Amino acid sequence: MSLSHQTMRRASLTAEQRRAAAREQALLRCGQGEHQTMPTFRAGEHVCLICGLVLYCPSCLAIHHLPLAQARRLYALPCPAHQDVAAGRGGEEGGQAV
Repeated sequence: MSLSHQTMRRASLTAEQRRAAAREQALLRCGQGEHQTMPTFRAGEHVCLICGLVLYCPSCLAIHHLPLAQARRLYALPCPAHQDVAAGRGGEEGGQAV
C-alpha cells in the first residue's frame, strides 16, 4: 500500500507542477498583452481571468451612465464599436499626455 501512495503523491506533485508552470506561462502572456478576457455584467467592461486586469470602454460607460470600476488594475480600451471614435479623438489631442 505504501508504494501506491508514493506513486499517487508523485503523480499529484507532477500535476501541481504542471499547473504552476501553466499559470506562469499565462502570466507571461498577460505581461505581453495577451489577456484572457471575459465580459462582466457591466456594459463595456471585460476582466482578465489570469491577472485580474479590468479593461473598459470609456464610451460605453458614458453612454450607460456607469462609474468606473473600483479596481486596482484598470485600463481604458475602446470596444470595437467605439474604436473609430477613439481614433478620431486621438488625432486631435495628439499633443496632450495621457
